[in-house]
Amino acid sequence: MLKEKLKALWIKYKGENFGGNENEYFLKWRKRKRRSIFWRANLTIILALFLAVLTIVREIIDIFGIHIIKASPWLYVSWWIFLGFLIAAVVFAAYWEFGENKLEVSEQEKRFAVGMRNMLTDIEKFKKELAKIDISKSEDEQIKDVTKSLDKYLDRFINTASSILCGNNTVHGGIMFHNPDEKTLTLVNQTKNSGYQPLTIELEKTPAEQQGPAQKSFEEGLLAHMPKKSIKLGWLYKQGSADEYDFEKFVKGWFEVPPYNSELFESVISIPITSFAKEGQIAAHGVLNFTTDANDHFIPRDYVMAFCFASIIAQAKDIARMKANQILGDPT
Repeated sequence: MLKEKLKALWIKYKGENFGGNENEYFLKWRKRKRRSIFWRANLTIILALFLAVLTIVREIIDIFGIHIIKASPWLYVSWWIFLGFLIAAVVFAAYWEFGENKLEVSEQEKRFAVGMRNMLTDIEKFKKELAKIDISKSEDEQIKDVTKSLDKYLDRFINTASSILCGNNTVHGGIMFHNPDEKTLTLVNQTKNSGYQPLTIELEKTPAEQQGPAQKSFEEGLLAHMPKKSIKLGWLYKQGSADEYDFEKFVKGWFEVPPYNSELFESVISIPITSFAKEGQIAAHGVLNFTTDANDHFIPRDYVMAFCFASIIAQAKDIARMKANQILGDPT
Protein backbone atom coordinates (compact mmCIF):
# COMPACT_ATOMS: atom_id res chain seq x y z
CA MET A 1 0.00 0.00 0.00
CA LEU A 2 2.79 2.42 0.96
CA LYS A 3 4.66 1.59 -2.25
CA GLU A 4 1.57 2.37 -4.35
CA LYS A 5 1.03 5.70 -2.54
CA LEU A 6 4.65 6.73 -3.05
CA LYS A 7 4.45 5.78 -6.73
CA ALA A 8 1.23 7.77 -7.12
CA LEU A 9 2.87 10.84 -5.54
CA TRP A 10 5.86 10.48 -7.86
CA ILE A 11 3.60 10.21 -10.92
CA LYS A 12 1.71 13.33 -9.82
CA TYR A 13 4.98 15.19 -9.21
CA LYS A 14 6.34 14.30 -12.66
CA GLY A 15 3.10 15.39 -14.30
CA GLU A 16 2.99 18.75 -12.49
CA ASN A 17 6.63 19.47 -13.32
CA PHE A 18 6.26 18.91 -17.04
CA GLY A 19 7.21 22.22 -18.66
CA GLY A 20 4.56 22.12 -21.38
CA ASN A 21 6.97 22.36 -24.33
CA GLU A 22 5.81 19.39 -26.43
CA ASN A 23 8.48 19.64 -29.14
CA GLU A 24 11.34 19.86 -26.64
CA TYR A 25 9.98 16.90 -24.67
CA PHE A 26 9.53 14.79 -27.82
CA LEU A 27 13.03 15.55 -29.13
CA LYS A 28 14.60 14.74 -25.75
CA TRP A 29 12.59 11.53 -25.51
CA ARG A 30 13.57 10.44 -29.03
CA LYS A 31 17.26 11.15 -28.37
CA ARG A 32 17.14 9.30 -25.05
CA LYS A 33 15.25 6.39 -26.62
CA ARG A 34 17.77 5.98 -29.45
CA ARG A 35 20.62 6.07 -26.93
CA SER A 36 18.86 3.51 -24.73
CA ILE A 37 18.28 1.16 -27.69
CA PHE A 38 21.93 1.47 -28.75
CA TRP A 39 23.28 0.65 -25.31
CA ARG A 40 20.86 -2.21 -24.68
CA ALA A 41 21.58 -3.69 -28.11
CA ASN A 42 25.38 -3.39 -27.86
CA LEU A 43 26.18 -3.49 -24.15
CA THR A 44 27.40 -7.10 -24.25
CA ILE A 45 29.98 -6.21 -26.91
CA ILE A 46 31.05 -3.10 -25.00
CA LEU A 47 31.37 -5.10 -21.77
CA ALA A 48 33.42 -7.76 -23.56
CA LEU A 49 35.88 -5.14 -24.83
CA PHE A 50 36.02 -3.47 -21.42
CA LEU A 51 36.68 -6.78 -19.68
CA ALA A 52 39.43 -7.60 -22.19
CA VAL A 53 41.16 -4.29 -21.39
CA LEU A 54 40.81 -4.86 -17.63
CA THR A 55 42.23 -8.38 -17.95
CA ILE A 56 45.25 -7.07 -19.87
CA VAL A 57 45.83 -4.38 -17.25
CA ARG A 58 45.55 -6.99 -14.49
CA GLU A 59 48.14 -9.23 -16.17
CA ILE A 60 50.58 -6.36 -16.67
CA ILE A 61 50.29 -5.35 -13.02
CA ASP A 62 50.56 -8.96 -11.87
CA ILE A 63 53.77 -9.49 -13.82
CA PHE A 64 55.58 -6.19 -13.32
CA GLY A 65 54.09 -4.44 -10.32
CA ILE A 66 52.78 -6.94 -7.78
CA HIS A 67 55.77 -6.40 -5.43
CA ILE A 68 55.09 -2.66 -5.39
CA ILE A 69 51.41 -3.27 -4.61
CA LYS A 70 52.20 -5.64 -1.72
CA ALA A 71 54.57 -3.09 -0.22
CA SER A 72 51.75 -0.54 0.16
CA PRO A 73 48.61 -1.40 2.21
CA TRP A 74 46.60 1.20 0.32
CA LEU A 75 47.64 -0.16 -3.07
CA TYR A 76 47.06 -3.74 -1.87
CA VAL A 77 43.46 -2.94 -0.84
CA SER A 78 42.93 -1.08 -4.12
CA TRP A 79 44.23 -4.11 -5.98
CA TRP A 80 41.61 -6.37 -4.39
CA ILE A 81 38.89 -3.79 -5.05
CA PHE A 82 39.98 -3.81 -8.70
CA LEU A 83 39.77 -7.61 -8.84
CA GLY A 84 36.32 -7.51 -7.19
CA PHE A 85 35.16 -4.98 -9.76
CA LEU A 86 36.45 -7.24 -12.54
CA ILE A 87 34.51 -10.23 -11.16
CA ALA A 88 31.36 -8.11 -10.72
CA ALA A 89 31.63 -6.92 -14.33
CA VAL A 90 31.82 -10.53 -15.56
CA VAL A 91 28.75 -11.49 -13.49
CA PHE A 92 26.84 -8.44 -14.75
CA ALA A 93 27.66 -9.30 -18.35
CA ALA A 94 26.27 -12.81 -17.81
CA TYR A 95 23.15 -11.43 -16.11
CA TRP A 96 22.62 -8.98 -18.97
CA GLU A 97 22.85 -11.75 -21.54
CA PHE A 98 20.59 -14.25 -19.77
CA GLY A 99 18.16 -11.66 -18.42
CA GLU A 100 16.88 -10.74 -21.92
CA ASN A 101 17.89 -7.10 -21.49
CA LYS A 102 19.83 -7.16 -24.73
CA LEU A 103 17.36 -6.02 -27.36
CA GLU A 104 18.77 -8.09 -30.20
CA VAL A 105 18.52 -11.50 -28.57
CA SER A 106 16.15 -13.88 -30.30
CA GLU A 107 14.04 -14.94 -27.30
CA GLN A 108 11.29 -12.40 -28.00
CA GLU A 109 11.18 -13.36 -31.67
CA LYS A 110 10.83 -17.01 -30.62
CA ARG A 111 7.95 -16.14 -28.30
CA PHE A 112 6.34 -14.11 -31.08
CA ALA A 113 6.61 -16.96 -33.60
CA VAL A 114 5.20 -19.51 -31.13
CA GLY A 115 2.53 -17.07 -29.98
CA MET A 116 1.40 -16.29 -33.52
CA ARG A 117 1.18 -19.99 -34.33
CA ASN A 118 -0.95 -20.56 -31.23
CA MET A 119 -3.15 -17.56 -32.02
CA LEU A 120 -3.80 -18.72 -35.58
CA THR A 121 -4.52 -22.25 -34.37
CA ASP A 122 -6.83 -20.81 -31.75
CA ILE A 123 -8.75 -18.76 -34.29
CA GLU A 124 -9.45 -21.97 -36.24
CA LYS A 125 -10.80 -23.50 -33.04
CA PHE A 126 -12.92 -20.38 -32.61
CA LYS A 127 -14.42 -20.91 -36.09
CA LYS A 128 -15.25 -24.52 -35.24
CA GLU A 129 -16.90 -23.42 -31.98
CA LEU A 130 -19.14 -21.04 -33.91
CA ALA A 131 -20.00 -23.77 -36.42
CA LYS A 132 -21.20 -25.99 -33.56
CA ILE A 133 -23.72 -23.48 -32.21
CA ASP A 134 -27.10 -25.19 -31.80
CA ILE A 135 -29.36 -23.87 -34.57
CA SER A 136 -32.42 -25.17 -32.74
CA LYS A 137 -32.03 -22.34 -30.23
CA SER A 138 -33.68 -18.97 -30.68
CA GLU A 139 -31.82 -16.22 -32.56
CA ASP A 140 -31.14 -14.33 -29.33
CA GLU A 141 -29.67 -17.41 -27.68
CA GLN A 142 -27.50 -18.13 -30.69
CA ILE A 143 -26.21 -14.53 -30.73
CA LYS A 144 -25.39 -14.87 -27.01
CA ASP A 145 -23.41 -18.03 -27.79
CA VAL A 146 -21.46 -16.17 -30.48
CA THR A 147 -20.64 -13.37 -28.02
CA LYS A 148 -19.66 -15.88 -25.34
CA SER A 149 -17.33 -17.73 -27.73
CA LEU A 150 -15.73 -14.44 -28.81
CA ASP A 151 -15.17 -13.41 -25.18
CA LYS A 152 -13.51 -16.75 -24.40
CA TYR A 153 -11.28 -16.41 -27.43
CA LEU A 154 -10.27 -12.86 -26.47
CA ASP A 155 -9.44 -14.01 -22.92
CA ARG A 156 -6.92 -16.48 -24.30
CA PHE A 157 -5.68 -14.05 -26.92
CA ILE A 158 -4.93 -11.01 -24.74
CA ASN A 159 -2.90 -12.99 -22.19
CA THR A 160 -0.82 -14.61 -24.94
CA ALA A 161 -0.20 -11.30 -26.72
CA SER A 162 0.82 -9.47 -23.53
CA SER A 163 3.36 -12.15 -22.64
CA ILE A 164 5.29 -11.53 -25.86
CA LEU A 165 6.06 -7.80 -25.77
CA CYS A 166 8.91 -5.93 -24.02
CA GLY A 167 11.38 -8.75 -23.33
CA ASN A 168 10.98 -9.92 -19.73
CA ASN A 169 9.03 -6.87 -18.48
CA THR A 170 5.45 -7.27 -17.31
CA VAL A 171 2.99 -6.02 -19.93
CA HIS A 172 -0.79 -5.76 -19.56
CA GLY A 173 -3.24 -5.52 -22.41
CA GLY A 174 -6.77 -4.31 -22.90
CA ILE A 175 -9.20 -4.54 -25.82
CA MET A 176 -11.68 -1.75 -26.49
CA PHE A 177 -14.51 -2.21 -28.99
CA HIS A 178 -16.38 0.51 -30.82
CA ASN A 179 -20.14 0.81 -30.49
CA PRO A 180 -21.20 2.77 -33.62
CA ASP A 181 -24.75 3.33 -32.37
CA GLU A 182 -23.69 4.87 -29.07
CA LYS A 183 -20.44 6.28 -30.49
CA THR A 184 -18.34 4.89 -27.66
CA LEU A 185 -15.18 2.90 -27.02
CA THR A 186 -15.61 0.34 -24.24
CA LEU A 187 -13.05 -1.85 -22.51
CA VAL A 188 -14.33 -5.40 -23.09
CA ASN A 189 -11.33 -7.53 -22.18
CA GLN A 190 -8.07 -7.25 -20.25
CA THR A 191 -5.20 -9.34 -18.94
CA LYS A 192 -5.42 -10.96 -15.53
CA ASN A 193 -4.28 -8.76 -12.61
CA SER A 194 -4.04 -5.71 -14.87
CA GLY A 195 -5.96 -3.51 -12.43
CA TYR A 196 -7.69 -1.66 -15.29
CA GLN A 197 -10.85 0.11 -14.23
CA PRO A 198 -14.16 -0.25 -16.17
CA LEU A 199 -13.92 2.22 -19.01
CA THR A 200 -16.25 3.69 -21.62
CA ILE A 201 -15.21 6.70 -23.71
CA GLU A 202 -17.95 8.75 -25.34
CA LEU A 203 -16.10 9.82 -28.44
CA GLU A 204 -18.10 12.94 -29.32
CA LYS A 205 -18.56 14.18 -25.73
CA THR A 206 -15.01 13.79 -24.41
CA PRO A 207 -13.21 17.15 -23.89
CA ALA A 208 -10.03 17.71 -25.89
CA GLU A 209 -7.80 17.53 -22.80
CA GLN A 210 -9.18 14.05 -22.01
CA GLN A 211 -8.73 12.58 -25.49
CA GLY A 212 -5.88 10.20 -24.79
CA PRO A 213 -3.95 7.68 -26.91
CA ALA A 214 -6.82 5.16 -27.20
CA GLN A 215 -9.30 7.66 -28.64
CA LYS A 216 -6.74 9.32 -30.89
CA SER A 217 -5.47 5.99 -32.20
CA PHE A 218 -9.04 4.94 -33.05
CA GLU A 219 -10.01 8.23 -34.70
CA GLU A 220 -6.78 8.68 -36.65
CA GLY A 221 -6.17 5.02 -37.47
CA LEU A 222 -2.56 5.37 -36.28
CA LEU A 223 -0.38 3.92 -33.55
CA ALA A 224 -0.27 6.07 -30.41
CA HIS A 225 2.65 5.95 -27.97
CA MET A 226 2.62 7.73 -24.61
CA PRO A 227 5.93 7.04 -22.77
CA LYS A 228 4.73 8.71 -19.53
CA LYS A 229 1.04 8.74 -18.72
CA SER A 230 1.70 11.17 -15.87
CA ILE A 231 2.83 13.83 -18.36
CA LYS A 232 -0.18 13.19 -20.63
CA LEU A 233 1.85 13.75 -23.77
CA GLY A 234 2.38 11.20 -26.52
CA TRP A 235 2.55 10.98 -30.28
CA LEU A 236 0.92 9.28 -33.22
CA TYR A 237 3.01 7.24 -35.65
CA LYS A 238 2.28 6.14 -39.17
CA GLN A 239 4.07 3.13 -40.58
CA GLY A 240 6.86 3.82 -43.02
CA SER A 241 9.05 1.27 -44.76
CA ALA A 242 9.72 -2.09 -43.06
CA ASP A 243 9.62 -1.58 -39.28
CA GLU A 244 10.14 2.19 -39.44
CA TYR A 245 7.50 4.50 -37.99
CA ASP A 246 7.23 8.22 -38.74
CA PHE A 247 5.98 10.90 -36.38
CA GLU A 248 2.58 12.25 -37.41
CA LYS A 249 1.23 14.46 -34.58
CA PHE A 250 1.05 14.88 -30.81
CA VAL A 251 -1.45 13.36 -28.40
CA LYS A 252 -2.06 15.78 -25.52
CA GLY A 253 -4.50 14.44 -22.96
CA TRP A 254 -5.68 11.48 -20.93
CA PHE A 255 -9.09 10.05 -20.06
CA GLU A 256 -9.11 9.90 -16.24
CA VAL A 257 -10.82 6.89 -14.72
CA PRO A 258 -11.92 7.36 -11.09
CA PRO A 259 -10.66 6.96 -8.47
CA TYR A 260 -7.70 9.22 -9.25
CA ASN A 261 -4.34 7.45 -9.49
CA SER A 262 -6.06 4.05 -9.49
CA GLU A 263 -4.20 3.14 -12.70
CA LEU A 264 -0.52 3.18 -11.80
CA PHE A 265 0.89 2.06 -15.14
CA GLU A 266 3.04 4.55 -17.03
CA SER A 267 3.95 3.65 -20.61
CA VAL A 268 1.10 3.08 -23.09
CA ILE A 269 0.76 2.11 -26.74
CA SER A 270 -2.59 1.98 -28.55
CA ILE A 271 -3.14 0.28 -31.91
CA PRO A 272 -6.28 0.58 -34.05
CA ILE A 273 -8.17 -2.65 -34.71
CA THR A 274 -9.24 -2.45 -38.35
CA SER A 275 -10.11 -4.67 -41.29
CA PHE A 276 -11.16 -4.20 -44.90
CA ALA A 277 -14.95 -4.30 -45.07
CA LYS A 278 -15.26 -3.63 -48.78
CA GLU A 279 -12.90 -2.55 -51.51
CA GLY A 280 -11.47 0.82 -50.51
CA GLN A 281 -13.28 0.84 -47.16
CA ILE A 282 -11.86 0.14 -43.72
CA ALA A 283 -13.96 -1.10 -40.81
CA ALA A 284 -12.81 0.31 -37.45
CA HIS A 285 -13.53 -2.24 -34.70
CA GLY A 286 -11.78 -0.59 -31.78
CA VAL A 287 -8.37 -0.26 -30.12
CA LEU A 288 -5.80 -2.65 -28.65
CA ASN A 289 -3.87 -1.17 -25.70
CA PHE A 290 -0.68 -2.34 -23.99
CA THR A 291 0.81 -0.82 -20.82
CA THR A 292 3.85 -1.26 -18.58
CA ASP A 293 4.39 -0.21 -14.96
CA ALA A 294 8.09 0.32 -15.61
CA ASN A 295 9.64 3.20 -17.49
CA ASP A 296 9.24 3.34 -21.25
CA HIS A 297 10.16 -0.09 -22.64
CA PHE A 298 8.23 -0.19 -25.93
CA ILE A 299 10.36 -0.11 -29.07
CA PRO A 300 9.53 -0.26 -32.82
CA ARG A 301 9.73 -4.06 -32.80
CA ASP A 302 6.84 -4.07 -30.30
CA TYR A 303 4.86 -1.82 -32.66
CA VAL A 304 5.16 -4.38 -35.46
CA MET A 305 4.04 -7.23 -33.21
CA ALA A 306 1.17 -5.19 -31.77
CA PHE A 307 -0.17 -4.45 -35.28
CA CYS A 308 -0.12 -8.19 -36.02
CA PHE A 309 -2.11 -8.83 -32.86
CA ALA A 310 -4.63 -6.12 -33.75
CA SER A 311 -5.12 -7.73 -37.18
CA ILE A 312 -5.90 -11.08 -35.58
CA ILE A 313 -8.50 -9.48 -33.30
CA ALA A 314 -10.07 -7.84 -36.37
CA GLN A 315 -10.29 -11.26 -38.04
CA ALA A 316 -11.98 -12.77 -34.99
CA LYS A 317 -14.40 -9.83 -34.83
CA ASP A 318 -15.24 -10.21 -38.54
CA ILE A 319 -15.78 -13.97 -38.12
CA ALA A 320 -18.15 -13.36 -35.20
CA ARG A 321 -19.98 -10.63 -37.13
CA MET A 322 -20.47 -12.85 -40.18
CA LYS A 323 -21.76 -15.68 -38.00
CA ALA A 324 -24.23 -13.33 -36.30
CA ASN A 325 -25.40 -12.05 -39.68
CA GLN A 326 -25.84 -15.62 -40.86
CA ILE A 327 -28.02 -16.36 -37.81
CA LEU A 328 -30.10 -13.24 -38.44
CA GLY A 329 -30.40 -13.98 -42.16
CA ASP A 330 -28.48 -10.85 -43.13
CA PRO A 331 -26.23 -11.56 -46.17
CA THR A 332 -23.99 -8.55 -45.36
